[in-house]
Amino acid sequence: MRDDIGLFCPPSLGTTDIRVEVVDVDEFAQAGDAWRDLVSRTAVPNVFMEPAVVLALDRSTGIDIRVLMAWHVTAGDMGGDKPPRLLGVWVVTVGRSPSGLPIRILKSPISKYAYFGAPVVDTEYASAVFTALFDRIALDPKLPKLLLAGDMMDEGPLADALRGALAARGSRAVVIERRKRAKLQSDLTGSSYLGRSLSGNRRRRYQQLRKRLALMGAVTTTSHRSSNEVRSAFEDFLLLEASGWKGKRRSAILNDAKSTAFARAMIADLAEADLVAIHALRLDGRAIAMSVELRSGAACFAWRISFDESLRQFAPGILLLHEVTVALLDDRSIVVTDSCNHRDVGFVADCWAERLSIVDLLIDTRPARAAMIETVGGAERLRRRARENAKSLYKAAKRWGASVYKGHARGS
Repeated sequence: MRDDIGLFCPPSLGTTDIRVEVVDVDEFAQAGDAWRDLVSRTAVPNVFMEPAVVLALDRSTGIDIRVLMAWHVTAGDMGGDKPPRLLGVWVVTVGRSPSGLPIRILKSPISKYAYFGAPVVDTEYASAVFTALFDRIALDPKLPKLLLAGDMMDEGPLADALRGALAARGSRAVVIERRKRAKLQSDLTGSSYLGRSLSGNRRRRYQQLRKRLALMGAVTTTSHRSSNEVRSAFEDFLLLEASGWKGKRRSAILNDAKSTAFARAMIADLAEADLVAIHALRLDGRAIAMSVELRSGAACFAWRISFDESLRQFAPGILLLHEVTVALLDDRSIVVTDSCNHRDVGFVADCWAERLSIVDLLIDTRPARAAMIETVGGAERLRRRARENAKSLYKAAKRWGASVYKGHARGS
C-alpha cells in the first residue's frame, strides 16, 4: 500500500521538488537499483535500513513498520520523461512510547538488533530531504508526530543537516542521551594499526596466549562470504552465543523464536547480496570465537561477536578481533567500521582507537510544541535512569554475594 503526499522543497532548489511517500515493506523491497544508487551517494550508510533487514523483521515479527521514501523530481520528471531519483529513506516503527506514557510515537532503529538509526540520505540534498521528511510526518494524519530517533550520528554533515532542518522549521528536538562508541577508521594497514593501538607488552601477551592455545590443537582463522557458507557458519554462531552468558541470561538470539527467525532471514538475505562476512577462530576445526560483520556501501557494522567461555583464559574473542581488524583495514572498499557497542567499553573499545559520537533524540515534527516534547523526553530519561540504577544495584549485589561466598569458603 502506498500513501503519497507531494511536498515541495525550499525555493533555493529552483525547479526541483521532493516527493515523500510512505510505503509498506514489500514495496520498499522492490526499490532495487534505486536503493543501491542511493547507498552509493550517501556519506552515512546504514545496513539496518537495507531492504533485506526490514523485510526479515516484518515477516518474523509483524510489527508496524513504515518506510518514508523521498524522491527527487524535476520539472521534466513530472511529465514522465524519466523516473525520479531516490534521495532518502527512513524506516520507522509505530508503537507505544517506551517511556510508559499512553501515546503512540515513531521509533528508529526498528529493532533491538539494529544498532544505528540514521536515515540513508543523499549527502548533496540532506537538508532538503530532512525538511521534506519532517513535513510529511507533521502533515500526515495517520502518523504520530513524535519521533524517537535513537543511535543517530551526533557529528558530521548529516547531523548538521538534521539540526538545520529542525531549526528552519521551528521544530524541537530534545537530547535523551549522548555517548561515544568505538569505530575503526584508518588509512594504516591492519598490521600497522595493531602495532600502534596495542602496547608492546599487550602484543607479546596475546602472542603467548595464542601459542598456549596452539598446544591444545591447530589454531586457524576462517572467513565465510558465500551464501551457503554464511548460512552454515551463522548456525554455529547462534549455538556458540547461546552457550555463554547471553544464553544463561536469556538474551541470546536463540532464546527467542521471533529473534531467531528474524536473524536467520536477515543473514540469509544479506548474504545473497554479498553483504555479510563471518569470521571464526577455530581450534582443531571447532569454532571457539566468531564474529558477524554486515556491509552497506562503504560502511561495515561489527554486528555480533561471541566466544567459547570455557577457554576465556586464552582470550579467543580478542585473538579473533585482531584478525578481523587486519582484514577490515586491508579491505580498501571499507571506509569505516562501526563497533555497534552501546557503550564505550569492552575489548573492542580497547583495540579500536577511533570514536563515533552517538545521540538519542526525541523530535517533535510540528513547530513550537515545547510542552509535549519536554514531558515525553523527561519521562524517557527517567525510565533510562531507573534502568541503569537497577543494573548497578544488580551488579553490586552480585559482587557482594561473590565476596561473601569466598569468605565462607576460606573460613570452612
